[in-house]
Amino acid sequence: MKNKCSICGKRAKLSCPVNDQPICAFCCGTKRNSIINCPKECSRNPFGDNYDLFLEVEQSLKDVWANFAFDNIDDATKTKVQKIYNDSSADENEISSRIDDLLEEAACFEEDDNGITIAQRFEMTKVAGLSNDLKCLWKHYNERKGTIFEIQKYTSEKESLCRDYFANEPAKVFDYSLVRAEIPRYSLILVKYYDMPHFTRLRGRATTIGRDLVDEFTKQIEDRLENGQLSMSIYQIIGMLPQSELKELVEKIHKQKTDKMLESMDFKMYKVLYTIKTSMKSIVSIIDNLPEFELSEAEIQKPFTIEYIWLRLGMSKEFERIYGKIFQLDESDGLGTGILGSIRLNSEIVEIETISRKKYDFCLKMTKRYLGNDIKFKRKLVVDANTIVKNKPKNHESDDEPFVNKIPPEIQSKLQKKFYKNYYKKFLDDNIPALDNLTPREASKREDCRENLVESMKSHLSQSPEEAQEGIVWALNKLGLKEMI
Repeated sequence: MKNKCSICGKRAKLSCPVNDQPICAFCCGTKRNSIINCPKECSRNPFGDNYDLFLEVEQSLKDVWANFAFDNIDDATKTKVQKIYNDSSADENEISSRIDDLLEEAACFEEDDNGITIAQRFEMTKVAGLSNDLKCLWKHYNERKGTIFEIQKYTSEKESLCRDYFANEPAKVFDYSLVRAEIPRYSLILVKYYDMPHFTRLRGRATTIGRDLVDEFTKQIEDRLENGQLSMSIYQIIGMLPQSELKELVEKIHKQKTDKMLESMDFKMYKVLYTIKTSMKSIVSIIDNLPEFELSEAEIQKPFTIEYIWLRLGMSKEFERIYGKIFQLDESDGLGTGILGSIRLNSEIVEIETISRKKYDFCLKMTKRYLGNDIKFKRKLVVDANTIVKNKPKNHESDDEPFVNKIPPEIQSKLQKKFYKNYYKKFLDDNIPALDNLTPREASKREDCRENLVESMKSHLSQSPEEAQEGIVWALNKLGLKEMI
């Protein structure tokens, strides 16, 4: 009879899309995805297109697993879990992710006296009593792996299309939290994950990682392996390490790279003092007639009585040739004028202050041109500003920040958009070392340079602020990279 189950022969009200035959609810529920290879289109398949149904099954498994893990972890870890659970400043998703990370670290990586983890004990004692859906999910859930995904685009409120950075293969990720995080496109994220038959699911929180850190991160991960584990894949290596340890490693590499970059930069503060041979009035008269000097409105530091900001105007605009097109400013855009440094004076002393050796050399030359007959060199002071930057507290507020905060947000945003619009106009025709010293416009016309150009623009899209996006999109159109928009 047509209404009999094709598997057990009992009365059937359902139709199985695998063979277009009747199937009863019991056989469907106990055999789907374990004995029956279910298509993703089936509305009763929790591991197909029905994401909400999958979330129900996943939450059921997480509840069983979390209760078992919590009952078996030590008291210190229980206290940490309770503290996270009672954190009123975090939302529900944040609390859930943090608890998942903590339980995974305690239950999946820490072994008891017999060398068995809580996860292995769960496998031996609890899995057999689970429903068919939970057993099938556990099989995938417990095969956690780790990788770096590049976010390509968000296709819905639940789905993200990503690219596996190591395998260069696409991955369809079902995860509400990833979409809600609004991580910029082409960002790289370090994740734990597990593969379902028709999609990929994140396990725990993602950690963003800069493109310039990936090679060193991969090297350090592989260096941690013991000789007997060299056959492991990069996915297994990342998957076996706690997420907190991975995050700490990324932060450590970032700090090392930042420190190294700062050490290589010309980032010293130069001060040079002159004694006045003529008079303060004579020097002020000269300075007031030069367009590059603007009277400062800031509070004057003793022992000085007057201070000017040294702008890149007049003959001092010549300095911009040293920096190239990116750092040249177009006054018609209303972006203001670049600063070279400052000049302070009293009745006896003139002090020039600037940052970087290039600016110092230039200001020295111009000072001699403007004031050479009125002043006499006294001494020079050099301060390494790298030390100040590296040791600056994370929540440190500079003297400039209170002033910045007085600017209305909409005005700040408008000014920033103008700045980036001007920046990307110049960017197209500036020589870029990462493009073999070609300009982006030149690289866009050469097939052998296209890959490097795309990678470069991915960094701009993923690491630039929102105010820069309009300028980047304009540049992508000009470079013929509309597929990246």
